[in-house]
Amino acid sequence: MLTYFTFSGLYASQRHLAFETGVFDTGVYTQPLWNYNHGRGFAVSTIEDNGPLRWATHVEPILFLIAPLYALLPDPRTLYWLQAGALTLAALPMYALARRRLQSEWVALVIVLAYFLLPATQSVTLFDFHAVTFAPLFLLSAIYFLDRALAAQNVSFWLWPEQEPPVDKASSFIIHHSSFSYALSALFFLLALSTKEDISLHVFMIGVYLLLLRRRWQEGSVLIAVGLIWFYVAFQVIIPAYRTGGGDSIYAAWFETLGNTPLEIALSPITAPDKVLALIFRPGSLPALLMITLPLALLPWAGLPLFGLAAPSLAFSLLSQNPTLRQLETWHYAAPMLAFIMLGAIDGLARVSHYATRLRLSSNSTTTPTTLHPINATNAQLPHSINSTNAINSTNSQLTVLTILLLTTSLTYHYFRGYTPLSQLFVWPEVTAHHDLGRKIAATIPPEASVLAQAQLIPYVAHREKLGIWSGPLITDYDYIWLDLSHPKLPNRFDAHGDLVIGLIYEHAFGAVTFDDGYLLLKKGAERVPIGDELFTFTQFDEIPDDAQPFKATFGDEIQLSGVKTEIPRLATSETEPQAILYFDALRQPDADYYLFVYLLDQNGDIVGATDYPQPAIFWWPTSRWQAGDRRQVRVNTIPWWTGDPSIWWNGEEKTTFGYAIGFSRVNDPWDVSARLNVTVDADQNPPGSQPIDGGTLLPIAAFHRLAGLPYPQPLTTLPLTNNQPQVAK
Repeated sequence: MLTYFTFSGLYASQRHLAFETGVFDTGVYTQPLWNYNHGRGFAVSTIEDNGPLRWATHVEPILFLIAPLYALLPDPRTLYWLQAGALTLAALPMYALARRRLQSEWVALVIVLAYFLLPATQSVTLFDFHAVTFAPLFLLSAIYFLDRALAAQNVSFWLWPEQEPPVDKASSFIIHHSSFSYALSALFFLLALSTKEDISLHVFMIGVYLLLLRRRWQEGSVLIAVGLIWFYVAFQVIIPAYRTGGGDSIYAAWFETLGNTPLEIALSPITAPDKVLALIFRPGSLPALLMITLPLALLPWAGLPLFGLAAPSLAFSLLSQNPTLRQLETWHYAAPMLAFIMLGAIDGLARVSHYATRLRLSSNSTTTPTTLHPINATNAQLPHSINSTNAINSTNSQLTVLTILLLTTSLTYHYFRGYTPLSQLFVWPEVTAHHDLGRKIAATIPPEASVLAQAQLIPYVAHREKLGIWSGPLITDYDYIWLDLSHPKLPNRFDAHGDLVIGLIYEHAFGAVTFDDGYLLLKKGAERVPIGDELFTFTQFDEIPDDAQPFKATFGDEIQLSGVKTEIPRLATSETEPQAILYFDALRQPDADYYLFVYLLDQNGDIVGATDYPQPAIFWWPTSRWQAGDRRQVRVNTIPWWTGDPSIWWNGEEKTTFGYAIGFSRVNDPWDVSARLNVTVDADQNPPGSQPIDGGTLLPIAAFHRLAGLPYPQPLTTLPLTNNQPQVAK
């Protein structure tokens, strides 16, 4: 637990220092918390169109408890450490529940380890901050104390088998007084409800489970009533009251095919089952379900009665028109499900081991054994024809085998898709001098000034009353505008950087007060001075990074490609196309402004796409300004294709292998082969498989294989590349 907590807190803090956090979802919490501590309620201006207070977007009363802590340490990293702590502490009630259900301490520890290894758990922990991440701790604690209260009455929370719950070993943490346990359970249920409005549906589901499957009328009825009442109050009273112009939650629009109001959407499985089924079985739904069950050896499916308690959040993900909700290893949307995913895994492990034991015993005896407790076979009555010791040993051996399978599956899956150093994709966020400069610039902006900032810069200027997200125009309602032209999440899609130049030319209200290494700080009313070349130093580099792939390929006789570093965006992004940083050396001053194009290669090595706008570094510092001896880096982040959608890019075919190639052209036409510069390579200093193609005018630089939505780097030899004849666009 300490290891996970420490790693998660440090990683999340490092992301913040590396400017990998953003307004969604750090700024939308730090600004309202800061405002609340300064007497302005939970005011948030970055989503003001939705409503002036946080309650217009989400109902999260737990912010009242977080605000005093944030007042003591007003820094986004305070929230990241709180989040890491809450998700780590969720392992305590999880362990206690697993030990009671499975009657094995070491198996319970494996359950906890599988929880920490789950990539969905890690993405919830590491992606910025969300109040709902406290829900797993509160829900598991509530269920633990509810189970203790029921156990005092010789009733088990678990659906099956129907028998007295096993007797726990003596522990100072066990509270046998049912009234006190009920009170603690109620407290944690209330805390869970305070984390987000839709937790009400999970509380409702727990009530239905108790009422219908456990025949606990009193407990079930209370939870059903509380869940429904809070659902109504949150969705029908609080959110409309604070929304600009009234109306339902802004997120209701994500489900418009099922209904126009939260109630219509909730009833859609009854009123429109055909639409619901069509959404559930569309592409993307199965991978989402596998993301949260395959790492746990599919055991949650065996514990379906408890895994089913995650149904509201699963429906939220599977039925939404927003595809990011199904990326459960990338965003935070698995947070409300985690408690029930793990309860399902615990119950599934118990059930499968029970049936495996029964099957083994029945195969060794002509007498069918009676129902056994899935783990503690000593509590069961065995027929005289079956040796009790053999039954116990068989049960323990089956549990051991399944537990080893769970651990092996979790570790293997984590190796391919996790976020820790145990994963092949692990990357520690790099904090550079550029990021240090950004923090210094943020400190120069007066706290009382209003700021319009790029989304990724907002966490550093969020402690102010008026704050806006820059989306292109230079809006004169703000005192300052702050941008980072070099940020990986500021592509030049649809000529966004060109529009910025037009704004800088024609909007005379602002003058540049800082322009350095890609950072541009504009101040309203400041003197308009020429922007110096210091702004464009982000295009320079001194040494090729150790983790870059060396190249030696010359375009014409002017530009040499010396290295390529590929990056695969994963956390908190829908842009899963690999990016690349290209490292060039100018052998002499180029004769003209050459156009750098990046080409998409399919699994056959055929060219199927090309970039349509210049990459930011080339836009701001074109090749005509390169001097002999210059070392220039170009980040490829303006990519018009989406290889994850076969219906768009592969003509409906399932093609999972693809690659990138680059070329320089004298004209702004990626398909004019005659206008491209010829490429010559030094085979000894290039990676295998990197030889010029398309008439010797393009150079393949990287190959990838997409597995379950995630691209993995592959050797260039994966693609059947040849120096083929010139191709045309497809």
